[in-house]
Amino acid sequence: MKHLIITLFVFMFAAGYGLPSVSAQVPENDVTEEQPVEEKKAEPVEEKSEKPAEETKKKIGVYTIGEVVVRDRALANVEDAATTTEISAEALKSRSEKTLDQALETVPGMMVTQGKKGQMNFDMRGFQHSTMAILVDGLPFEEIYDGGGGDISRILVMNASKIIVNRGTSSALYGSRGAFGSINVITKKPDRFYFNGSTEVDHFGGFSVNAAGGGAYKNFYFWLSATAIKNDGYEVSKKLTRQKRIEWMNRFMPWYVYGSVDPSYVFIDPDDGFLKSTSIQYVLDRGTWNHTESLKYYVSGKAGYEINRHFDFGISTSYYEGRMDFNGFELSSTSTYNVDGTWEDPDPGRMLDNRAWSWPKDYRLNVAPYLTTEFGDFYMRAIYYYTRQANVLEGWRNQQETSMFDMGRVSKHDETSHGMYLYPSYKFADWNKLNAMVHYRLDVFEKSKKRNSVFAGGPPAAPKYDTAYFMTTQMSAHYVSVALEDEMKFNTKAGDIKASVGFSYDAQKLSRNFGARYNADDWEDVTGVLRSLPKPNSTAAVWGTADSFNPVLALVYQPFKETLPLRSTFSQKTKFPSLHDYADTGDYVYESFLDSPELYPLIKKLNDIKPETSY
Repeated sequence: MKHLIITLFVFMFAAGYGLPSVSAQVPENDVTEEQPVEEKKAEPVEEKSEKPAEETKKKIGVYTIGEVVVRDRALANVEDAATTTEISAEALKSRSEKTLDQALETVPGMMVTQGKKGQMNFDMRGFQHSTMAILVDGLPFEEIYDGGGGDISRILVMNASKIIVNRGTSSALYGSRGAFGSINVITKKPDRFYFNGSTEVDHFGGFSVNAAGGGAYKNFYFWLSATAIKNDGYEVSKKLTRQKRIEWMNRFMPWYVYGSVDPSYVFIDPDDGFLKSTSIQYVLDRGTWNHTESLKYYVSGKAGYEINRHFDFGISTSYYEGRMDFNGFELSSTSTYNVDGTWEDPDPGRMLDNRAWSWPKDYRLNVAPYLTTEFGDFYMRAIYYYTRQANVLEGWRNQQETSMFDMGRVSKHDETSHGMYLYPSYKFADWNKLNAMVHYRLDVFEKSKKRNSVFAGGPPAAPKYDTAYFMTTQMSAHYVSVALEDEMKFNTKAGDIKASVGFSYDAQKLSRNFGARYNADDWEDVTGVLRSLPKPNSTAAVWGTADSFNPVLALVYQPFKETLPLRSTFSQKTKFPSLHDYADTGDYVYESFLDSPELYPLIKKLNDIKPETSY
């Protein structure tokens, strides 16, 4: 009922205030590379005091509740020294791009892919997207358990004013984030009332409905949007014939190598052949492929009040909820290396395996109150943020959902993160500005599972359980970052020079790591209790489990106006292990202790995973 109400709301909103949108070709100048930055000089204090508040407002502004190096305001020397692409709102609309994964497909150096469980990810110049900082209005969008940006299709861009993609060195004010760049999705700050909406329908049953409105009255401003998006399969290309699919299958899955020497390898068999009945579906299927079916809802809003020209406060919120079914096929034709030094041939029943993942529940809530203050050349932003995310995952061996992974266990993740940012800055002169950042956050993760006796698996004599959700993992970690960055700009006879010198201190402390809820027989995990898993030895010089000092340097020299900019950057960034990394190593060490107690002192060293440093 809740979903129906949201859909009806956005449909009526769109029908009343907007027209159905159509796709169009994007002009080449809608996506611009390395756009110059225009520094906005501060108005004299005397001039501000003489103008009414309404006259001093920008006609179209942006929310600055957490933008770190936003090109509208800062010198952004570090950003200038890297390759930057700005995607305008007009470009997003003309290509009918709705979520961040769709928008990044047009950015040079980006490769957007779909993961094994249906989530949308991307690589940037060969680096995983976990190495880039993803921010929505300056607030980080990060998976609490896995680290990185997670499923970027959760980020709606239909109502964004622009997207700034920086591929290269990122500011020290990002802390440990953004080893190889940053993505900042920025929304508009309206100064007048407006409403708009759009509806789209495709011939496979998918649709999108979007409505947005906002405005300003005296010193109060607000913005609100609601969106529903349904995806339902796509048509198979006529060029991808059955013969073509078999040719590609033979290239990646050399079944004939093993079948020619081992008669036990059967090409087609419902259960144990190279091509099981579900795998044959991939080769023979025609018409519409329903690899991904999803229905997603997005609601976001912002509201603020300018007390006077010195103080501005408000709140930013967003909510995402969806469900998704993903039907994929996975190649597993690699040999396995055994501890005794031998190689084991691949399992014939899993060379081309069908995996159908169902996400019956997935939601994410963000709430961020903020305060900005400005006195002359001093400016500061303060932000508190709270993030709650939860999802349920069912793993099936086929689309008909007759056989389950993980011995009939359904998993549920509950993740919570809250923290604060302080961004003070002081402009000493037109050529010099000092920026700072202070950040603290606490991440909490809990994992639960429940058992279904029909799919419990295990030996025939093993007990079968039907259970409610029971806890299997409890983890928490604290993070601290402090940064300084000095930006300088010189106009000389020999050319213009922009320089930036910064560093950050970043630390992580793993405070809780409970798991290993199982007995010797892992299908009896419902009878176990949570145990404290071994933590890695601290390598921190100052505080926490691990810490680091990370410098960032940037120089842009332009000997001739508007031509021939010479850029040079250096940075060091530290990527701390994710909670998922700590959980996996802790589980492995504990299992090894149960199996071989005499090897525990040696095996425990494997638990001392270190941060990853990038230059």
